[in-house]
Amino acid sequence: MSYCSSLSLVLFVLANSPISAQGVEFLKYISGSVASKGPNNQQLTIIFEIQEGYHIQSDDPKSDTVIPTRISFDVPPEIEPGAPGFPEAELMYLEGSEEPLQVFSGRIEIIVPISYKSPLPQDYQIPGRIYYQACDDKRCFYPRELEFEVVPDF
Repeated sequence: MSYCSSLSLVLFVLANSPISAQGVEFLKYISGSVASKGPNNQQLTIIFEIQEGYHIQSDDPKSDTVIPTRISFDVPPEIEPGAPGFPEAELMYLEGSEEPLQVFSGRIEIIVPISYKSPLPQDYQIPGRIYYQACDDKRCFYPRELEFEVVPDF
């Protein structure tokens, strides 16, 4: 393979690959709150802010070329998180794309029902993480993970 062919191949791959954006904070944890939904049942409300000029893929993007947003919790067996409720996704077109992406932008609120089997210490915090892929209107970046903690009122 000639030098020009090799260089063209490398440039093509770089232009069509996810990009690493060191130092850019696409997503920020704002707050987490807990509301009682009856004995041993509560609802977590977790709020994140997506940096202006960017969006993240929805939890159900309808395309296998992007990474869906996922949320998980590192909790003991006494706590059982339910299926998270994500906001309604917005439709957005990347520059040069014919198919719309389903994305979140701005401030998003994720609702997660939780139940617990036995009392937990008053100072217990529910550690979680959100896994997401951020994009701007031209390109998508490598997936990232953001850790957070919610302090429940058990």
